[in-house]
Amino acid sequence: MIGIKGTGMSSLAVILKKAGAFVTGCDSNEVFPTDQLLEDAEICFASGFGADLLMEDADFLIYSDAYRRENCPVLAVALSRFFDRCHSYPQFLALLSSMCRTYGVAGTHGKTTTTAAAGWLLSQGKRKQFPLFAVMGSAVAGEGAICNGTDEMLIEACEYRDHFLSYDLRGVLITSIEMDHPDWFADENAVCRSFEKLVKGLSKGGVVILCVDDPNVRKLSKWVECNRKDLICVEYGFSSQSAFRIRRSGKAYSIDLVPYVTFALNAMSDPIICDYFGAAILASSILLDRSNPRLFLDDSALVCDEILGTLVGSMMKEMELFPGVRSRNEVVAQENGIVYIDDYAHHPTEIRVCLDNLRRSYPGRRLCVAFSPHTYSRTSALMEEFVAALAMANVVVVQKTYASARGETADSDNARELAEKLSSRISRSLYGCLESAVYIEYDEDAAAFLADALGQNGVCISLGAGNNRPLLGRIIELRRGDGR
Repeated sequence: MIGIKGTGMSSLAVILKKAGAFVTGCDSNEVFPTDQLLEDAEICFASGFGADLLMEDADFLIYSDAYRRENCPVLAVALSRFFDRCHSYPQFLALLSSMCRTYGVAGTHGKTTTTAAAGWLLSQGKRKQFPLFAVMGSAVAGEGAICNGTDEMLIEACEYRDHFLSYDLRGVLITSIEMDHPDWFADENAVCRSFEKLVKGLSKGGVVILCVDDPNVRKLSKWVECNRKDLICVEYGFSSQSAFRIRRSGKAYSIDLVPYVTFALNAMSDPIICDYFGAAILASSILLDRSNPRLFLDDSALVCDEILGTLVGSMMKEMELFPGVRSRNEVVAQENGIVYIDDYAHHPTEIRVCLDNLRRSYPGRRLCVAFSPHTYSRTSALMEEFVAALAMANVVVVQKTYASARGETADSDNARELAEKLSSRISRSLYGCLESAVYIEYDEDAAAFLADALGQNGVCISLGAGNNRPLLGRIIELRRGDGR
């Protein structure tokens, strides 16, 4: 596996190992959060991408779609000599989807959380016998890969480069549709058309689950009503008029279909709550899409004719114990009054949701952010949106744009421009949160700045799809050294 440390690649590697395959690979010598996932699964891999690392007798050569033969010698040799055994990560998922019943979670935001939560629900209690495995961009906090069998597959279905159109899906949940990946999509309409094609390609009589709090998903719902009448369409959300309308009462939640059951969830922001409810609906739908769902259900889950609603209610009670997802509002450490959090948010909407959730979870505390932008094209296309989202923090350190393997080039790093625009927002927002915004290129300098900025009860967040999580450990060391 070339690029084995990638978020999806590492998840797939662990699944293949659990299924009995011998798995190895190569990647950068940079330490990523996925290193621990691979280490826990006892998967060995080499550093670098030299041509000599190719294992010529491998049955499959799977490579991260971020790499091209032009910048990856081992991939160049593999493609030239063993083309028929080579599959990109999306191509391999497509192959798997043709071999087992497959469900996907799609959407601009919330895919990993929803996939992880649904997979977790399908592996609790009697459902541990349910023959499903899940491939996703992270892992459930404190737990390994979800692999209880190979009859059914649950995957994150990513829209980038229209990858999800190659998957053979029985059903799909769509969380949101918004402009992203400007290096591939010309505009938001192009993104919407891609999602229409996704639903158009679903198996006849399949399931589509839609979070209609999102305006573009609402439009897609109307498209489904007109063009795919054969599909079972389930809508949910705070604004939904369906049976799965979510209601809030203080810190508790309920759905209209089972209003007598309330749920206390470990999240505060509406989009995250929607991800949890969506996961319960998806997990329930996957179970009920089988001919013998009772084999995997406790008797208490089937108490009336409205089986889907009752089952969703039962699963939402279990969701109260969901431990969360790695690198999604993940509390990495708490020490001397400071909370250290890592979050993968790398789109303005995701940043807003993350910071809103933290504001609600830690009221009155200073939010100090280290943000590493991910791709020049995204930062440039959504610059003003990034400024508005990051301004929800008290202190922002912008670091250089993460050099992903997509091969993007830019005349200059627009991370510096982002910091300047944020800094100008301070003087215009006298009643806002933002107190300080700076560009700091080097980790050691960024850690020193944030160690001072946190004060006595701050919340420190490493934010983005890059690899700035290790910064948190360095900040902790600096504060310990100063006796703070």
